Amino acid sequence: MIRAARGAMALLLLGPVGALASVVPFCQYSTNASGRIEDARNRLHDAWAAADLVAVAVAPEPAAPGQRQPVSLRVVIKGPETSRIDLVGRQCAGTACRGLAVPPRTEFLLLLRRLADGTFHKVDGEGNDACPNVFLVTDGAAQIGDRRIPVPALRQYFEQRPPPIAFPGR
Repeated sequence: MIRAARGAMALLLLGPVGALASVVPFCQYSTNASGRIEDARNRLHDAWAAADLVAVAVAPEPAAPGQRQPVSLRVVIKGPETSRIDLVGRQCAGTACRGLAVPPRTEFLLLLRRLADGTFHKVDGEGNDACPNVFLVTDGAAQIGDRRIPVPALRQYFEQRPPPIAFPGR
C-alpha cells in the first residue's frame, strides 16, 4: 500500500517535470527556441509589435481567484484609448498558473493581447510568469531589464528596437 502511494506520488511529480522539459519555447519571443532559460533573452521589440495594448495601469483591488481583474489605465502607449480593461482571470492548479493578475494599487507597464472574450492577457507566453510583459513603474519610470525608462519616452524606446533583455532573475 505504501509503495503504491509512493509510486503514485512519483508519477504526479514527474508530470510537471515532463511538461517543463518540452522543446516548446517558454516564451514566444525568447531568443532561445530550445525551451531553456539559460542564455535566453526576450525580444522586447517583437513583443511590443505584437501587443494589442501597451499601457501603464493600476488595479484598484486584489484579483479574486479565477475572476477577471479590473485595471485602470493611466497612460495608453499603444492601442485603444480607454480608461479601464479587465485582465483574464488567474487560475492555479498546484504550482501551475494561467491568466494574469497584478498586485493592487501599484503601477505597472503591461504588454497585452486582447482575447476573444474581451479580456486581456500577457502578449508573450501562456501562463509563464518568466515572460517579461509586466514591468514595475515607480516615480514615473518603468524598470525594463536594467534600464529605467520615463513613461513619456516608452513609445520611442520600443520603436527604436531595444536590444533583447534578460528574463527576470537572470
